Amino acid sequence: MSLGRISFLLCCWLVGQQAVKGQTARPFPLSADSVNSLVKSLQRGPDDSTRAAANMIFRQHLQEYLKDSLSFSAPPYQGASNLGLVEPEDKRFRLYSWVVPSYAGDVYHFHGFLQVRDPKSGSVSLFELSDSTTVILKPESEKLRVNRWLGCVYYQLVTVKKGSRTFYTLLGWKGKSERQTQKVIEVLYFEKNEPRFGYPLFRNEKVYSSRRVFTFNSMASMALRYEAGKRMILFDHLSGGIDDPMSGPDGRYDGYRFKRGRWNLMKNVDIRGDQKGGRKGVER
Repeated sequence: MSLGRISFLLCCWLVGQQAVKGQTARPFPLSADSVNSLVKSLQRGPDDSTRAAANMIFRQHLQEYLKDSLSFSAPPYQGASNLGLVEPEDKRFRLYSWVVPSYAGDVYHFHGFLQVRDPKSGSVSLFELSDSTTVILKPESEKLRVNRWLGCVYYQLVTVKKGSRTFYTLLGWKGKSERQTQKVIEVLYFEKNEPRFGYPLFRNEKVYSSRRVFTFNSMASMALRYEAGKRMILFDHLSGGIDDPMSGPDGRYDGYRFKRGRWNLMKNVDIRGDQKGGRKGVER
């Protein structure tokens, strides 16, 4: 998509905003085809300027729609490909996330919006997530907020309870550099309706982590998914050190099982076994 085409879409968007004033719920001002063209441009445009311009329009477009609290009662917006969307069964929030890679493929900028419903009043708040990856020095231990977020595109969610508190475990993809990719297990929870990221739920023997970040060679593919039948988060075991650019899956699988208010690490899980048979793995 050219910059001229992007400018035209921006004008359409502004006109659309004026046209819908006074209505109870704002419809999307752009067609699904136009939105998908924008997403394609912000991720595959011919240069960084084109990608940034397309992202500006898409971000404004989505933000204006989500600002309308009535949009939370409507079906989740799924009109754009490659847009991460997770929503728990209790309908507490909707989390949208996406990525804008640089043309060189060596930098990834993540964006997100979090719609949150107050369980008492029913009011809906909108938070924009600010990617702070470059200044988060200890990603597996820091507790973060919406203005200090470890950028990621989320694709799966698991709700767990610890006492009277509810925690939402998020699984996501994170581009790191031209040579390395990451997968992330994040925790989202709320304090007085304010979203927080990171909580020490992940146990490996006597070590607890607020989130897990797995780094591997960008030419490899790492599985990370929640298996409801096994009640486990399963993932490829990676061989190589954290800073080893050649790190990748070695054919073994590890997992996390939620027990006694923690995600407990299970080593060498046999993914062929079902819940009634087969080797379950060794708890660490």
